[in-house]
Amino acid sequence: AGIKALGLPVTSLALRYIAAAMLIGLIRGIITEYLFLRLSKRGNEP
Repeated sequence: AGIKALGLPVTSLALRYIAAAMLIGLIRGIITEYLFLRLSKRGNEP
């Protein structure tokens, strides 16, 4: 029961995968930046 067997277009699925990958990458970058800033602030305190 593939996507072509169901008669659905493959292009829209590919675009959804690309959009999801970009969104996940953005979220990972934001989390990484947030954690880096928190840890770097904690390390500078005497």
